[in-house]
Amino acid sequence: MQQEKKPKKAQNSHLNASQTAEATCINKNRGLDLKGVLNNNIREKILKAFLDTAILARLEDKAMSGYELTTVFMKKFGTVTSTSTVYATLYAMERNGLIEGSYSKRSRVYKLTEKGKETLEYARNTVEDTQAFIKTLLR
Repeated sequence: MQQEKKPKKAQNSHLNASQTAEATCINKNRGLDLKGVLNNNIREKILKAFLDTAILARLEDKAMSGYELTTVFMKKFGTVTSTSTVYATLYAMERNGLIEGSYSKRSRVYKLTEKGKETLEYARNTVEDTQAFIKTLLR
């Protein structure tokens, strides 16, 4: 008598798509792949920590809406920043006088104020200090 072959259950079938990708990445390299999933997590954390500075840098060239900023960050950094996080940061920055919002057609667009320009310049001048601090954290 010939036995029926049962299809093999997919490995890691209890995981969601993101977790499956991470498990595949880790299994493939027998360790943590910083160019893969973990690198994305690190990028997300860094972007969130420096979101206000990233917004200032993007607004230096032109006024943009929160949606446009979210799209730019996705394309530039390959990581999704929630719109709620972006808008909360925009509102806080506006309250602090770093940016100014106005309505254009159907969306609110933001542009840099003088204070925002000065803050961006300061951030650019302290890049080496920031890098040194991060290196100290990792030691």
